[in-house]
Amino acid sequence: LYRPQQGIQYDKQMKWLVDMDFYIQYLKITEPYYIDQPLISIGIHPGQVTAASKLKPEVEIPEHLLVLEKTGEHAFRNIFFYDAYWRLFRNLGIRKSGEVQRYAGNRPLSQVIVSMIRFQRQILPSLLKTGPFSKFFMSVSYLRNYFKS
Repeated sequence: LYRPQQGIQYDKQMKWLVDMDFYIQYLKITEPYYIDQPLISIGIHPGQVTAASKLKPEVEIPEHLLVLEKTGEHAFRNIFFYDAYWRLFRNLGIRKSGEVQRYAGNRPLSQVIVSMIRFQRQILPSLLKTGPFSKFFMSVSYLRNYFKS
């Protein structure tokens, strides 16, 4: 639940990350308040936007790049933000920057993204899909990029 704030709206360009983008905007200007009781229930069904957009690079990549454009390159210094992009490319099986650029439109690719994809390309896909190994490699990649900037 949230109180409406002037200037914050859902981005009509998005359908996959629209909520995350809204939360980022909202949390930049207000403090969250935690309520320790369930207030909503979310149903899952095949007709949801999530089901129609998940693992679709033509949806996920442009929206992730738009979120990055709005938040700025410094957002990669947050390991959770970095991990979200790591999982994006891992889950989509992206092994080359050109595969991302194909869906990026006219947006330039961040050097952090290029570095992340190069790093993932050196790892066997079976290891990348194994949770503990993926987190370990993501952490190494994060630290390499963190100390480059």
